[in-house]
Amino acid sequence: MAPQGKSKLLVAYPAFKNRHTNRYQSLLYDELAKFGWRIHDLGPGLLKFEIPACLHLHWPDGFVFHPSLLKSTFRAVLLLSIVTVYRLLGTRIVWTIHNLRSHENYHQNLEDWFWKHFFSRLDGWISLSSASASQAAAIPILGKLPNTVIVHGFHPRPEDCHDQQAKEERTGKSLICFGKIRRYKEIPHLLEVYSQLDPPRCELTVAGQCDDPELSRIVEGLAATLPEVRLIQRYVSKQELDGLLNSSSGVVIPYAGSLNSGVVFHALSYGKRVLAPATPTFLELRDDFGSNWLTLFEPPLTKEALEEFAIQLDTTPATCVDPPDKYTWPVIAAEHDKFLREILND
Repeated sequence: MAPQGKSKLLVAYPAFKNRHTNRYQSLLYDELAKFGWRIHDLGPGLLKFEIPACLHLHWPDGFVFHPSLLKSTFRAVLLLSIVTVYRLLGTRIVWTIHNLRSHENYHQNLEDWFWKHFFSRLDGWISLSSASASQAAAIPILGKLPNTVIVHGFHPRPEDCHDQQAKEERTGKSLICFGKIRRYKEIPHLLEVYSQLDPPRCELTVAGQCDDPELSRIVEGLAATLPEVRLIQRYVSKQELDGLLNSSSGVVIPYAGSLNSGVVFHALSYGKRVLAPATPTFLELRDDFGSNWLTLFEPPLTKEALEEFAIQLDTTPATCVDPPDKYTWPVIAAEHDKFLREILND
């Protein structure tokens, strides 16, 4: 329970409003509510009712940074103002670090200014891996703050995991790369590497929305030359993604430019082997889940790595992943509750 005399109201950005596009927050906060926390999405009007004990932020960069410098500047000032007001009222500010910078880095000077002032307003931070914690702690202002490592949760496993994999063994092999298509994800490079396979050992599906018109044209042009590639360049609903994952044999994460990855947990929850770069975070995950589930390559992705992964899929047993306890949501929620109570007591 929270310390006596302290509010158990937690305001988060986001909390539940992105439930249908990214389940991480809703799964976390549904479980955290069992510890007595009352949780709301950040929005207008909350200050009129009750001062929250904690403001818990995810992806401030996703809110702030936009191709438009004017819009980014407005949002940077707005978010910093909100955080400042909450802090002056006694609310503790906690950040879960998904990224240390925005991936696109549209406006470097504005980013430098924003992160400096954002860091100075924090009371503590949470990292999703020991590797990302080390990178964050190397930033002097962050290294002085209370912090902890709480891993990314494992997605709830489909009840028909075993049955679906048994069905896969009677069909051809296919790979999938899913998630929003952005420049740092190196989708054009994946398609170029795939085009070098002779003959392709499996089909490839690339599924995800792309908001960058130039990148969209590049991806579409490359995919058009590869008949074994299925390109779904739009928003993919959970139901549709479920079907795509169930009919796929393995998941490819071709990019090394991300501090953490929710895609890998989504894939593993479906019992899918994952090909990913040998970054410190993925090395940690391989230690926890085993090389039977995570095959790592030294970036950038090569024809040889993709081909070897396709060959390995022929011998993958039809089983489901049993995650270590620390990746389960009750344990993750308990760790969040413990850290938040420590921040409030500080």
